[in-house]
Amino acid sequence: MVKNKDLYIHPNEGDQYILSHYPKNKIVKIKGTLWVKNPYEDIHKGIWHDDEVKDNGIYPKEIFDFPQTRVPKNHYFMMGDNRDHSNDSRFWGSVPYENIEGTPWLIYFSYDDNFTIRWDRMFKTVDDLEEMLREGEKRGDNSI
Repeated sequence: MVKNKDLYIHPNEGDQYILSHYPKNKIVKIKGTLWVKNPYEDIHKGIWHDDEVKDNGIYPKEIFDFPQTRVPKNHYFMMGDNRDHSNDSRFWGSVPYENIEGTPWLIYFSYDDNFTIRWDRMFKTVDDLEEMLREGEKRGDNSI
């Protein structure tokens, strides 16, 4: 993954970012940001309160209950897009601005869970990859 830290000033809601030192200084993670405009953020059933997000009814609601959270100044609350299965700020806390490395820009190398190289993803921009995934979903192809 090639990153770009020169072209952004501060995270915006919904953008993806490369984070360093999470969790416990072991790996770099890519997460979407929940940009906090006020110091408190309400999270219900484990997700940011958004009327467009519906409860799928599969998991007991109490598993994902999350208390109102205070986010310190110059920190950001990051959540993955697969929120039911995401290791994010709900588990390791808010992210200081200095730990945001940049935005993902280019896929340099990609492999799946079986360590098979995904040639079709290499040297694609993140926008290209998102378009490929949308097209695959329309066709019912989950292998992309």
